Amino acid sequence: MNTSPQTSGRSQPTAPRPYMWSLPNPFRQARSVIADFLRGLADVVVTVLVGPEETAFRIHKGLLCSKSEYFRAAFEGSFRESTEKKIQLRDEDSKIFQFYAALIYTDKAALSWNEEEFDVDVCCRLYVLADRLGSENIQNIVMDVIHGRCSRLDLPIFGLGTINHVFNNTLPGSRLRAILIDVASYDMDLDNQPELVNADPEFLFEV
Repeated sequence: MNTSPQTSGRSQPTAPRPYMWSLPNPFRQARSVIADFLRGLADVVVTVLVGPEETAFRIHKGLLCSKSEYFRAAFEGSFRESTEKKIQLRDEDSKIFQFYAALIYTDKAALSWNEEEFDVDVCCRLYVLADRLGSENIQNIVMDVIHGRCSRLDLPIFGLGTINHVFNNTLPGSRLRAILIDVASYDMDLDNQPELVNADPEFLFEV
């Protein structure tokens, strides 16, 4: 005798689906970030030769390319750098690039740097470098540091060399330009900084 339940033409109810996150699972996202980082460390190492002295920085390619559009195009494209695993940045400053290289490996590095070593002028030059290399994440980190310095009662003083470097190497609408203009408009003192009369014309016009 067949004791199995009779089935009708109607479909049987299905068990409820397990609970699903309405937003991306943060633990899954964390695992993904860690996995990407570990894959980067297992990747090949490339050499970046910086400045006229060709200071060598050896960096994991996967991490470098994940943080920079410029390096991604060079090392993952059809350029000779992709086969030689080496690239030259003759016009860059190796002292600034060392901060950039540190931020490739940890986004929190800037929080522990000594302010005397990592002053606002270095911050500005690092921002310009990150902008040139297509490293938006590093730009955001540096911008947070600059905002923090500018939120104090003792506003930082941007030197003439830094102002001209920023305005010569960024486009109108740059966030960094806006900060320099805001600080100068509020606190510029030509008696203490007479050299600023020789600043970039665009800067002087905005101030």
